[in-house]
Amino acid sequence: MRKHLPVGIAGGHFCRAAFGLIVTSAVLTWASSAAAAIIAVDDFNEYDVGPLAGENGGSGWAAGWSTPASPTPRGTVTTPTVPLDGPRAVAFTGASANNNPMRRQLAAGISDPFYFSYTFRLTSPLGGSEFAVLWLDNNGTDFVANGGLHTTSSIFLGMSTTAFFGRLSTNNSGDGSTTVNSTSVPQQDANHTLVGHVFKSGSTKFDRLRFWVNPTLEDVENGDNGFDVSRSISLDTISYLGFRTGQSTGTDDSFLVGSIRLGTTPADIVIVPEPATSLLLLVGMAAGPCWGIGLRRRRPIR
Repeated sequence: MRKHLPVGIAGGHFCRAAFGLIVTSAVLTWASSAAAAIIAVDDFNEYDVGPLAGENGGSGWAAGWSTPASPTPRGTVTTPTVPLDGPRAVAFTGASANNNPMRRQLAAGISDPFYFSYTFRLTSPLGGSEFAVLWLDNNGTDFVANGGLHTTSSIFLGMSTTAFFGRLSTNNSGDGSTTVNSTSVPQQDANHTLVGHVFKSGSTKFDRLRFWVNPTLEDVENGDNGFDVSRSISLDTISYLGFRTGQSTGTDDSFLVGSIRLGTTPADIVIVPEPATSLLLLVGMAAGPCWGIGLRRRRPIR
């Protein structure tokens, strides 16, 4: 006849095995996250409130943030009443002229496919001529774009009055740009996460942008529910990024930017729980039921 272990002993063996498996899984997850190929990141949380110029936090950057001497509107570190994805963010307004209120150089140029993301909020009423975008290019010689185009080929992801959009632009001596609008319209005081995947389709130049508005990690990993922009532009390396407002975007048009991330995989740029938090959650999942079994084992016989 088969002998059965008392429930406490059997449960104890099960819990030890389950606990070991879960902790091992958590540690492997942590190790994988720790080794993620993040290119650059800045969440602005370590900065004091005030001018952004010269702040040099985050990782993956060649130097601190730059802001223009003119026009006057420039990036400023602030503490929003309602956070984006952390306690700090950068605020800027339009300038009633083309303006780049903030920009930064990467520690190393990017020539391979990559992903990027940032969190964004429009903090003024929508309905005028709002235009605010993150741009990526290989030109660090000037701030103000001319006629809506940088002096070199550029990649844009941001908002207009009617939609979030992606754009691939040639330089001023080229023949313009290709813009694709999303189906999402910016909403005042709503947090938005914009994600882009920049790559080359059998070319030495970047000529593809797939972008998402408020995606899930699975959307980005699988390439689902995004919008595609295709254009041949003379850009084989990305060395700079910044934000731009349009010629008709006024000083009463205001914006907030939170975390900016660049990486080689979707997991690098989509915000997920910290590895330590995930580890504690998994350990708690294992410990809870086993604690109950331990109590049952120690219950006195009546």
